[in-house]
Amino acid sequence: MTELTQKWQAARTLLTTERLPLTHLRTALLLAALAGTTVLVMYLGAHEAGRRVVREEAAQMRPQLNLYAGALEGLIEQYRALPAVLALDPELRTVLAGSLDSARQAQLNLKLERVNGVATTSTLTLLDGTGQAVAASNWRLPESNVGHDYSFRPYFRQLADRDDGRFFGVGVTTGVPGYFLSKALRDDSGRLIGALVIKLDLRGLERQWARDTHTVLVSDAHGIVFLVNNPAWRYRVLAPLTAVQRGELEVTQPFPSRALRPLHSRVMESLGDHSWRVQLDEPGIAGAYLWQSLSLPREGWTVHALGDMRSSTAVGRIAGL
Repeated sequence: MTELTQKWQAARTLLTTERLPLTHLRTALLLAALAGTTVLVMYLGAHEAGRRVVREEAAQMRPQLNLYAGALEGLIEQYRALPAVLALDPELRTVLAGSLDSARQAQLNLKLERVNGVATTSTLTLLDGTGQAVAASNWRLPESNVGHDYSFRPYFRQLADRDDGRFFGVGVTTGVPGYFLSKALRDDSGRLIGALVIKLDLRGLERQWARDTHTVLVSDAHGIVFLVNNPAWRYRVLAPLTAVQRGELEVTQPFPSRALRPLHSRVMESLGDHSWRVQLDEPGIAGAYLWQSLSLPREGWTVHALGDMRSSTAVGRIAGL
């Protein structure tokens, strides 16, 4: 930049001379134009180089995002078929089609408890045709599901016109979040007489992700973050909720309503392939981030990975340009 500064000063001196010959004036203007063009070219070159470095960083981050999504999908797939398999037990249909006495209820509780111990799910619950829990694997606990009404939960309401249901939310009785998978139980006429529900505890994934340098988030169809490896992000709302969405949340009660917090962010640059450079001003999570997202259509979720630009290799490489 020293040579460029000298040229600029020379041009300025020539331009400010009181009696400047025409040839000198032309030379001064030429030097000024040359200096300005050089500055512009250097700025544009540095800017494009910076963008290229960030895009390279995004490309390197994409495989890790795929791994996060794969781990989540793999865990769910381990248990997706379990409700359907357990629903084949003829005893369940017999009990639900008839009357349930205390002796049979005790037997069902023990059966679900044993199966749950082998399957290592969070809970197994048997609902009757009205959505009432008649047996559960956690029957021994004070926060047992037995006797509670779950007819308002989407995983039960969905069974009105389909055989499978799913829903992520905080347990009404336990207060523990989880992913609920349900299977309809019907009589010979096709009438819904009950449902078998398993609840998966996904907090183990959060603990695994906590060892990574990226911020990992999973949001639902409403844009509410429910799985995180940094508690400061839990229940952040990525986009403003509509009146219809708020109404749905009031009915289904997936999360504590008072816990929902809006996320104030600014997209500084779109990098393509569902990648952005984002600026956050929220206390505790403020900073510049490289943000990538990957949709999980079957669940209706989106997995996000965020790299802190302040500590990324991109910053160091840009600074060295």
